[in-house]
Amino acid sequence: MSELTPEVKGQIATMEATLAEAEKFFKPLEQVEYEGVTGDLESEDRARYDLTVLYAVNSLFWMLKRSCGEDPQNHGVKGEMDRIKERMLRLKEIQDKVNMPRVNKGAAERIVRHELNLHKNVKKRLKPPREENWENEKKEAAAEQTGNITDRELRTRL
Repeated sequence: MSELTPEVKGQIATMEATLAEAEKFFKPLEQVEYEGVTGDLESEDRARYDLTVLYAVNSLFWMLKRSCGEDPQNHGVKGEMDRIKERMLRLKEIQDKVNMPRVNKGAAERIVRHELNLHKNVKKRLKPPREENWENEKKEAAAEQTGNITDRELRTRL
């Protein structure tokens, strides 16, 4: 059996220390009950919690396989990680749909109705001017000068 180099020995010692810290971290989590943590959560928060725990556990298993020299790509954990990622994306889609801005249908109808009426009024105001009838104006001017027409009749004609 060959002797390990000091560099490899240092890496092994670092890994052992890291594993000991991880065990200290996870020891209190073993005593926590699932219902105690998720009992007060909404359904979306519970789903997010479950997916996070599943992803963490599968990631740890992935690292275990890698540290043992096995290829996790050829193991069932790869499919499980993909499935968890798909569920996380689905949860995000649901949350985005809930937070999506909504159209106030009544307000939109009022705006459209107002704009349509506005355009009708603009068309009425922009009617082409009536054709000028110069002959009638000449006759009216002559009648006014001779006094044959009263002011009242003149105002009604205009």
